[in-house]
Amino acid sequence: MPSHGGNLQITGPEERDVILNSIDCDDEDNVAYIQWCINFCNSQRSLWDRECFPIKESIMVIKRKEIEGWNCQEHKEEQEVKEEQEFKEEQEQKEEPKA
Repeated sequence: MPSHGGNLQITGPEERDVILNSIDCDDEDNVAYIQWCINFCNSQRSLWDRECFPIKESIMVIKRKEIEGWNCQEHKEEQEVKEEQEFKEEQEQKEEPKA
């Protein structure tokens, strides 16, 4: 179903008929009609959330892997810098006794 502004939009005569037939209140019972609208909206939102959840979860898995890759790369770079620094310090210590 198409989405517009976060709300599901019902299109097609069959869907409209299903909705109209599911209304369980009189034309003059405004409170019941409003409650039905709220319930219908909530059920549509719930349906939409169930449809979107697997997609959102897949995106989050990909993002987590990217972040882990970045963290691993940063850690690797930090380790290389640390090893370089230690190597330079060792070289300096070896050169000091000669002088």
